Amino acid sequence: MGILIAVGASLYFLESQVFFPVPVPGARWGFSNLVVLISAVNMGLYETLTVSLGKSFVGGLLSGKFGNIGFVIGLSGSICAGFVMWGMNKIFKNKAGYLGISSSGAFFNNLTQIILISIVLRNKLVFYYLPYMFFLGLISSGVNAFISANLDRRLKKS
Repeated sequence: MGILIAVGASLYFLESQVFFPVPVPGARWGFSNLVVLISAVNMGLYETLTVSLGKSFVGGLLSGKFGNIGFVIGLSGSICAGFVMWGMNKIFKNKAGYLGISSSGAFFNNLTQIILISIVLRNKLVFYYLPYMFFLGLISSGVNAFISANLDRRLKKS
């Protein structure tokens, strides 16, 4: 778990430093969720949520975003995604695959964040961002699924 948290926090930090080329406020690359996906497929719920919390807390401290509203909203999305990905893996066993599990996590991560943003802003218009967020989430979840599946396959060979 410690290695996954360290890798996730490093990816979180790098994401906060690298320009995101799409003009959607608050959008990020989403690659730090790679470690949450790996833990959801290979570990239990407690471990998955610990990795999700750990990568967010340490990454938030490293990037200087710890405690701000964006951090809290991102943390909430990450926890929800971890729970959903773990549940998808448990319910569907090996039938959903990395892509199905990762896409489900991205969907609920974005949905959770949009709901919380609408509550904070007291504005339902932010739901118009959902299609863009879902599309961007599909891209990053696809990359995360590809990397996770290949990493998992290589680790099981050795």
